[in-house]
Amino acid sequence: MAFPDLKCYDLWATKAEEINRRIGSKIVVSQLLELSSTTSEKDKGWDLADFYLMVSG
Repeated sequence: MAFPDLKCYDLWATKAEEINRRIGSKIVVSQLLELSSTTSEKDKGWDLADFYLMVSG
């Protein structure tokens, strides 16, 4: 499971498809961050670590 930086889902999904085809893997790219982020977070290009730091205080 891959969690791309915000605003990078399409790029990561395309790359995952290429890798999956090439080596027969099953990389799944999550849209969780894209669907649950604010406009401000998207503009800043947050990633999974930013969300973790936000919730862990």
